[in-house]
Amino acid sequence: MIALKHKPTRADFRALLRLAGPLVLIHVGTMLMGVVDTVMVGRVSPAALASVALGNMYFFAISIFGMGVLFALDPIVAQAL
Repeated sequence: MIALKHKPTRADFRALLRLAGPLVLIHVGTMLMGVVDTVMVGRVSPAALASVALGNMYFFAISIFGMGVLFALDPIVAQAL
């Protein structure tokens, strides 16, 4: 196990939250888009609701794949710089 040279302080946690806050809001907003789509189409017809569900499924699958590719490229680009 790696020993820490210093214990994390409140300032460290505040800095982490300041960096992570916008990312959390983006992900929550993306999930809420699917919820709003489902609520808006839910009263139209079962076929429309099914199509929105499929669209959300494909959108999230492609988004997660893209995020994985970008997360994998982060260390490669950082080392190249």
